[in-house]
Amino acid sequence: MWREVRERVLDVGAAFLGLLDEPLDDPEVLRIISFDLNNVAPQRLRAHASGRLWDLLTEYYLQQARTEDRHERRSSAIAVAAMAVDEIIAIDDIDPRDFYEDYDT
Repeated sequence: MWREVRERVLDVGAAFLGLLDEPLDDPEVLRIISFDLNNVAPQRLRAHASGRLWDLLTEYYLQQARTEDRHERRSSAIAVAAMAVDEIIAIDDIDPRDFYEDYDT
């Protein structure tokens, strides 16, 4: 169940990064994106993919990304990618034993 959610979260983060004007296969661009994810984007919003806050924020950032302003598009893409990274970390921290009694059998 969580793997499917994780894959969809990855898709959302990748789709927003695809809005950037920079080539994503450039190592320097990836270094800058990594820096922005860690230092510029809103941190630890606790927006989970199944929640209303996730929906509201992705809608908002998508509207901002649709503007003609390159800065708004970039900051929105980085913000959603950061949300996706946070959610992937949260999903990866889930211990299936907490949910499935017969997980080890």
